[in-house]
Amino acid sequence: MGNGSLRESIFDRLRQRYINSSVWLGFGQVIRLGVSLVLSILIARHLGPKDFGTLNYAMAIVAIVSTLAGLGLENVMKRLLLDHPEKKEQLLGSFFFITSVSSSLFAFILVMFAYVGGMEDSRALIVTILGAELLSKPFYGIEFWFSVQLRARTIFTITAISVIVSAFLKLLCIVSGAGIEWLALAIVAEPILVAALRILSYQKAYGPLFIWRYESGSIYRLLRRNWPMLLSAFAITLYMKVDQIMLKNMLNEVAVGNYAAATRITSIFYFIPTVLAGALLPAIHKARTQESATYRLRLQQYFDLNAALAYMIAIPIAILSPWIIGFAYGDRYDTASGILVIHGWNCLFAFLGVSRSQALITEGFFVFSMCATLLGAISNIVLNWIFIPIYEANGAATASLISFGLSAFASSFFWKPTRQFGWLQMKALLIPTRPMNLLSSLKTL
Repeated sequence: MGNGSLRESIFDRLRQRYINSSVWLGFGQVIRLGVSLVLSILIARHLGPKDFGTLNYAMAIVAIVSTLAGLGLENVMKRLLLDHPEKKEQLLGSFFFITSVSSSLFAFILVMFAYVGGMEDSRALIVTILGAELLSKPFYGIEFWFSVQLRARTIFTITAISVIVSAFLKLLCIVSGAGIEWLALAIVAEPILVAALRILSYQKAYGPLFIWRYESGSIYRLLRRNWPMLLSAFAITLYMKVDQIMLKNMLNEVAVGNYAAATRITSIFYFIPTVLAGALLPAIHKARTQESATYRLRLQQYFDLNAALAYMIAIPIAILSPWIIGFAYGDRYDTASGILVIHGWNCLFAFLGVSRSQALITEGFFVFSMCATLLGAISNIVLNWIFIPIYEANGAATASLISFGLSAFASSFFWKPTRQFGWLQMKALLIPTRPMNLLSSLKTL
């Protein structure tokens, strides 16, 4: 066998491993999101808008703190493990040390905020229970290692077992009529179980964890490289969750419950552009090495496809929202219908935002990506502060839609090098007037 044939054979095997890995991870994500949506609906029916709002308010606070505790190290860790697999003990040990310190610190801050910050004891208890998720943060490094080693089947197995066990616990709480505190325990059981399964799987395949060791040089490199990623991760979580926190503080838990019920339905679709990105990004990267016209055409087709899928989701949601809410949640959540109509259009900017992010990665515009995300977070806070007193929960949904549009679309026009993406996004928004272009994209992308 010649050298060329050997290289081609190795490349084909690696490509097949990546495809298999993507399929397993995508399948696991679909199962997890589907089960999560069904259980969320059952929990909402069981608790009612007020208690469901209390639970989601606590989850929003914990999500923001959890993002800070994780230090946004995922991409940096994956890159370092991919480039230096021989240093996995030092890298995983350093990650374990630094996230143990950060998780302990933020867990203390969370508990102090809950009990000293004027929160009612019942809400403080729920926040504290859900905050136990922070205990699992130091073991995320194991999944990063499995990911770069393409052990997607292991990740899928861990996810499937934890989702099944957690679902059983939640259903047990619902059937037995358990209160919100027991449901919080069932929710936090999933990340704790995931951490335990990661430890068992790693030790079975690679040996005990006690051989991990930290080194100050690795910790310094992680922190030095990562501050933009942490800021971006924090901003994303903030503008995805801050509306629920502001609704609770400016209105009440019932408003949060109705808002959370509506947004759970729309957010279930946000994984679609991520899956598309994984499948189509190689073709886009390849086109970038060719003529600029070919690259722009591929990007336009990619944006068009994302916009078309978003319209296919948003339009039926807008038309059928009263029936969807009534069927899923019942009459107690009737005000969620208007929220769903508005929030459903977030899919359009969410899909275009993910597709643009792939182009930004290809071009290396990381700082711009961080600034656009910060713009979304800040504008969402300001608009919520303006709209909630006037339009209540519908105002929060409107603020989310506008801030999404600013961050994922309008910001493209604020900087000359990204303006080309803004015009491509603009054409994609007009895809209903260009059906033949969409058909052509489906054939050639």
